[in-house]
This record gives sequence, C-alpha cells and structure tokens, in this order.
Amino acid sequence: MTPLSADRARGQDTRDGSDVARGTNGRAGSYYADGPNRLIGYLLDAIILAILAFAGAVIVSLVFGPVVTFDLAADPTVSVDAGLALADVVLATAISAAYFIFTWRRFGGSPGHRLLGMRIWGEDHERPVTIGQGVVRWSFIGLPLGVQAAMSVVVAGLADAVLSLTLLAWYLVLFVTTVRSPTKQGIHDRAAHTVVTKVAREAPWADAGWREPGADVH
Repeated sequence: MTPLSADRARGQDTRDGSDVARGTNGRAGSYYADGPNRLIGYLLDAIILAILAFAGAVIVSLVFGPVVTFDLAADPTVSVDAGLALADVVLATAISAAYFIFTWRRFGGSPGHRLLGMRIWGEDHERPVTIGQGVVRWSFIGLPLGVQAAMSVVVAGLADAVLSLTLLAWYLVLFVTTVRSPTKQGIHDRAAHTVVTKVAREAPWADAGWREPGADVH
C-alpha cells in the first residue's frame, strides 16, 4: 500500500476534501480511512477483546474464586466480590492496552482494522507508530472504557448511568471529530500525531470515459 500524503497524493476527492491516491486500470491506491470503516474495525476488535477478557476473568476465578456467588439461603442471594471484580477490570484494561499498542506498532494496525485493509501511520505518512504514540492514542480510545468499568464496580444507580452516558458522549466526540476532519484525524489521532489510511481499488473504467447506460440515448 502506498502511504498517503497530502503533499504527494496523486489525486484529490473534492467532494469531501479527502486526499486520494488514485490507481489506474483497477490498481490499488489508498485514502484516509473514514469513520464508518474504522468503527466496523473497532467492533471486530471488541469481539476479540471480549474473548480475551473472558479468558482472563476465568483464570482469575480459578485462582482466587468466583466474582459472583449465589446462595439461596442468604440475603441477598447474589453477592459480588468487588475486589475480584476490580481485578477483572484491571486485567481487561491491561489486555486492551497490550492488544492495541502492540498491534499498532508491530502490524501497522489492530486486527480488526487490518482485516478491512486499514493501516495506521505516523503523521508523516511514512513511519510506523511508535510505542509512545500508541500509548497516547490508546489513552483516548481504551483507557476511558477501563476507567468507566472500574468506577461501575464501586458506584451504582444514577451515578453509574451518568458515567455510562459520559463514556458514550466521549466516543461520539471521537467519531464526530474523525468524520469531520479532512484527513480523518479525530482528537485521538491529533494528540498522538497519527493518521489512518485504507486501501482502495479504482474501477478499471473510471478513467475511460464511462457513462451510465442510456446516457447517449435521446
């Protein structure tokens, strides 16, 4: 994939201001990855992370005992070990950090994004993401979820609902700032000085004067 640069892009999509590296005769080029594609990629990553976090929780339960216990003779019948629940959250958050920071650095993108042909670069569009950039980027994407989950262990009711709505609003800000940016850089990308591109393949007839069927019929 050709790293895309605003200064060296071979073409420009004037409809939304995003730079496009155009291929010819169906050859692949790249463009700034848009919000919906990146959202789908993160959903795929979320599935993988959920499996990893579940495996971690099982290990914690096997070593230290169950987080949730049921006792029909007790009141309440269901009890939650807050300490173990917090341990599960800390472990899941650590797994998230390692998952994203390592794959961004080693493979140029998380598994979900790489499956969809996306790649993350340094802001110069040439260098891979550094560990430091990965940490900054993850602190905007993964850390808020870990903080909210940890707080949910110790608060309940209205406070928990407010935390959940705040987290939702935060991710909405990340999505909107990504979509509205000409280079598709949300505030997490701007803070980390990163950019995400996606491979695209141009239709072979795109530069051959193709017209819609019936366009010449009068």
